[in-house]
Amino acid sequence: MTQNSQSGIIIKRNDGFCRQTTLGQYYGLGSETRGTNTYIPDPYGIEVGNPTEIPKGYVEKWFMNIHVIDTRGVEDRMGCIDCRCDLYNVTKDENGKALNLNYKGGLQCCHDNTKCKLRKGFLGPKKRIYLKYTIMWIDWDINFMVPAKIYIFDVTGTLKISDKSKGMSLNHDCKVSEISK
Repeated sequence: MTQNSQSGIIIKRNDGFCRQTTLGQYYGLGSETRGTNTYIPDPYGIEVGNPTEIPKGYVEKWFMNIHVIDTRGVEDRMGCIDCRCDLYNVTKDENGKALNLNYKGGLQCCHDNTKCKLRKGFLGPKKRIYLKYTIMWIDWDINFMVPAKIYIFDVTGTLKISDKSKGMSLNHDCKVSEISK
């Protein structure tokens, strides 16, 4: 868990090496998981809502982050899905901070109210979209279920083995994959 001291919010993050601030995702699907099988077979399950893991004075809440990209009539569909900055004409993040000149694409380029570059002359009709979802759960039974932890790996990070110990350092140089042209 990572705590934001200013907001009083503790965010549960994945159990991988890059869990502090780099890979905040706990469990989810997006373009980064294209084709990934997310089925979790019996008797395994992802445990959430364990009262013994919630710090005193806190209440557990869940949130869902929906990221919708309209690709109708765009010049480069995959470039838009991958949030390439040049296709969004974005040079600042959603807080107005200038992006690093080496940053070619990622979530900082397609934040709220940004639009991907359209083919010349394309005028698509306005479209309303709706989301319908189903959440399923079962009551946890320690006799029949095995808890599975969520690990999200970052292949761009580098592993450094400490000369002063026999093991690996838990402080990895984790980075987030960025698009390069």
